[in-house]
Amino acid sequence: VLKQISAHQHDATFAERAQQLALEQLGFELPREVLDDAWVSGLDLRALHSHCIFNSLKLCVERASAEQAGWSQRLPIDSNLLHSCGYHTVDISPCADGRLQGIAPYVLRLLPAPNVRVKAYAGALFDVDGDVADWAQREVERLSGAMEDGDRLNYLKIAVYHLSSSNPGAQGCAAHGSNDRQATESALSRLDELREAIDRSFGVGAAPDVLLIGVDTDLDALRIECFDVSHTAGEATQASCVVFQHHAMQSAQYRRYRIDGVTPGDDYAAMRQVLTRRYAKLAEDADARLPDLVLIDGGRGQIAAAREVFEELGLDIGRLVGVEKGEGRKVGLEELVFADGRPKVALPPDSPALLLVAQIRDEAHRFAITGMRAQRARTRTGGSKLEDIPGIGPKRRANLLSRFGGVRGVASASVEDLMTVDGISRDLAQTIYAALH
Repeated sequence: VLKQISAHQHDATFAERAQQLALEQLGFELPREVLDDAWVSGLDLRALHSHCIFNSLKLCVERASAEQAGWSQRLPIDSNLLHSCGYHTVDISPCADGRLQGIAPYVLRLLPAPNVRVKAYAGALFDVDGDVADWAQREVERLSGAMEDGDRLNYLKIAVYHLSSSNPGAQGCAAHGSNDRQATESALSRLDELREAIDRSFGVGAAPDVLLIGVDTDLDALRIECFDVSHTAGEATQASCVVFQHHAMQSAQYRRYRIDGVTPGDDYAAMRQVLTRRYAKLAEDADARLPDLVLIDGGRGQIAAAREVFEELGLDIGRLVGVEKGEGRKVGLEELVFADGRPKVALPPDSPALLLVAQIRDEAHRFAITGMRAQRARTRTGGSKLEDIPGIGPKRRANLLSRFGGVRGVASASVEDLMTVDGISRDLAQTIYAALH
């Protein structure tokens, strides 16, 4: 943007033009004194750059706050719902581990509020003495009448631990080690200690309700494979498979499949073929690593075809999800179609999950399109056929296609005609002629 602005610095209406560009493309104005001084000492791009960096960051912070506020309003659990469930306070203690950051809004879908507390301690799920003191303080408020409907409300203590379903030894913390059973026993023991401590000090029956939640945080191993089929009026049909794992696209694991033996333009048959080729051998291997999610670019028809393949191979159809284009094929209006009969899901346009799905789907589409175009070009020019002939490399192939206007021209040429091309001997010309006939 600054380069565009700089290009107009000698115009008579430079300052006005610069402000217009800044507002349209950056969303804020530029310092007027810097623009006015451009006539005298030249445009100070360093000052403008600093101004733009600062204001861009400021704008991002302001937008993030507004977007987060709108997002938090969609969280299903708030203070009113907690009251209707019989609780005046929810006290949450997750493992002291970064994987459980954002436990309230992202995992429990719980709207932050004064009566929602989240605290963790290094080396333990929570400190029993500290939690007894917290409970006692809220109990005093309840019994003193300072809490609305306090006589019918209780205190809920939630402990949350994490585990790895695919590799139990890969995750863990000082609170519970690294396996599900040990984590459960450790957390239940700590919750029992809390209840016993309150019952001993304040009388039997005073203890709060408790809840234990285990969260599988093995997102590093989450593997998503996405398929798309591409062709031009049935010509050069290609299917693509792209892979998302370790929070990124794994381009080294992408695969293209040339589709043969199906009716041109039959996308459903093409989808059945590529899924069969992809998963038939994996289905026979009990130790094979199957994807956690298989995305299909398409709606009910494509998902029905994919379901047929998975049922034939004995694979879990719950892994299959179709990405159906929304009304007018607009981005952000996609709906998710499930093979196991669940109703379609339309996520909000700003949903992080939808954005990730769309990113993976678009990458599969791009990879299929580029492969299809390359295959179509080879088919029309005969490039791959010529290159299969011994002695024909990229340079001689280019010379042949340039001299005769395409593979048909090369095929129509006689041995003598072929010999007129630079680098083509009689022996090679005879080899070319024999290969194309």
